[in-house]
Amino acid sequence: MSVQIAATVTGGSTSEAVNCMIADPSAGGASIDAPQAVGNPDDTLTLEFGLPTGGGDTELKLSAKTRNLFTGPALPGKTASIRHGLEFAGVPLNELMLLENFVFRLLLEDPQPPDPARSSSIASP
Repeated sequence: MSVQIAATVTGGSTSEAVNCMIADPSAGGASIDAPQAVGNPDDTLTLEFGLPTGGGDTELKLSAKTRNLFTGPALPGKTASIRHGLEFAGVPLNELMLLENFVFRLLLEDPQPPDPARSSSIASP
């Protein structure tokens, strides 16, 4: 499931909002790509973005904890970015339902084939 949602993030080690892209969203968190590190693991951040819904975008402002940072190589024609692993904290029920619905729709639109390395086999007696 591949998605890119424009967002801004504040908190951590930055006093100003930083533009970023949300990738790999889930109801429990997301990965974001930002041009700079926005805090350290365990820092609390605020992520603001428009979640695509049936009637347009619904603006969300969620609190999240930074769980990890990863600096990867720049892709051809792209600038390097830092991937932040975020865990949402204290998401109100309404927003949680919107996130779950969004992720479910993404899975329906772009189902991924099962990964044989992660499947389990049940032996017959």
